[in-house]
Amino acid sequence: DANKEDHETRTNKLEALLQKQDEDLHKEINERVDGVERHHSNVSKETAKRLNALDLRISGLQGASGESKRDISKLRDEVNNLTVKSAAHDVDIGKNSDDARKLERQRAEDNQRHKQDMDAIYEELDQKVYEKSFQGLEDNVTKMVRGTVKLCQVVGVFPGARMNDGTEEELDVDVELLNWEDCAQI
Repeated sequence: DANKEDHETRTNKLEALLQKQDEDLHKEINERVDGVERHHSNVSKETAKRLNALDLRISGLQGASGESKRDISKLRDEVNNLTVKSAAHDVDIGKNSDDARKLERQRAEDNQRHKQDMDAIYEELDQKVYEKSFQGLEDNVTKMVRGTVKLCQVVGVFPGARMNDGTEEELDVDVELLNWEDCAQI
């Protein structure tokens, strides 16, 4: 019996709890439905206002479309006139483009010729400068070697030919008669 009463008490508590929860849910659902209905009412009013404004705009646009049709016909006439003028300009542009291409070709050829001329000038200058520098260096070295040999002869340290090395003709050699390379090797 105690078990049964305990079970019934629990069942009653659970049933009361479920009924309270059910009532709370119904109350919450009713509040939400009322909120949705209010929102729907506000949205429908705003939509009606927008539709009325849209109707006014449409009637305004219908009036403006008549004016636009007249303007379009005027613009078509202007476009036709401009098309005729643009065809004439296209011919002029074509002629000018051909002239510009010819000038560009001539300029490229002139540039090429100029480059070839300048390359030839640079090559010739490089060669002349190199030859001149080398000749000047060779001349200076020749003079320096002859001077050194003469100085060595005066001082007596010139390693001339030895008496046993050759004939008397070979022993009496003048520095001026020798080539500078020969002097430098002696």
